Amino acid sequence: MRGSRIKYENFRGMRAKCFWHIPPGWTIRPTILRFAHRESQPEDRGRVLMLGGTFPEVILRKAVASRAVRRLSGDPAGLAQILLLFRVVLVDGIIGARELEVFEGICLREFGIRSADLSQLHDVLESAKGQAAEKQLYVLLKQLDVSARYRLVGLMREIANACDDNQEQAVRLVFMTARLLGMEAEEA
Repeated sequence: MRGSRIKYENFRGMRAKCFWHIPPGWTIRPTILRFAHRESQPEDRGRVLMLGGTFPEVILRKAVASRAVRRLSGDPAGLAQILLLFRVVLVDGIIGARELEVFEGICLREFGIRSADLSQLHDVLESAKGQAAEKQLYVLLKQLDVSARYRLVGLMREIANACDDNQEQAVRLVFMTARLLGMEAEEA
């Protein structure tokens, strides 16, 4: 199949607005996916770092999502749970190795998302569905039944116990979330 292979030479000088997932005004380098904005701005830097890999890898990641990630993208309550669990990981602003390891284990055990699929999960969380779930986070979580709420708080506590540096902030977030979900502090 000759025509199915992409030749990188064809991308030189091509404007980024031809691709739906690349913002206008950004350019593509053919070998490694790196974005450069005409006027380099600090807020652009965060987006650049999240998109890694060669150009075909990013396209493949966008096109082929695992079954668990596709299932989760259609479940706003599941997205809200993942977002809340990731907030516990980021509570002190630093992602520790143990915290990330526990988070990956929870994603695999509870949601069926492997660590190799976390980049796809990030894409789903950055999509419109993920943004909508973030805006309605506590409304979606209050719709869960009581056993699911207790399970979620238990998972949050598991991540909080893995925090090395600032465990107090993580524990405080767990107790505040439990109170917002209608649980007593002793029950959480």
